[in-house]
Amino acid sequence: MPGIPGVAAAEIRRLDATGRWQWPVAQSLTRWGRYVRGPLQVLAEQDSCPCCDPFELRRALEEALALLSLRSRRALRAKIEPLDEIYRTRTGLDVFSESDWPGWDRRF
Repeated sequence: MPGIPGVAAAEIRRLDATGRWQWPVAQSLTRWGRYVRGPLQVLAEQDSCPCCDPFELRRALEEALALLSLRSRRALRAKIEPLDEIYRTRTGLDVFSESDWPGWDRRF
């Protein structure tokens, strides 16, 4: 993963080796980035297919963050946060969503 220190990359590879998620962390990050930068029409569509649901990618990234050491978490979060910001600027807040949902899951 470009821009991720070697120690963090190794820790992420170990997580990926567990097979916990459908996509490796690096691929989830890339796919999340494509989604948030994609056409606005695609952002407005909610896909119910788990393999195509971009929120499954983001949930996997959030789980990975929770399992990483603090240093590795910071490195990965530095890659995720700019994408989340793009998503926030291109979507609106769903005022009817549950307040305990993650911010990226409360948008439309």
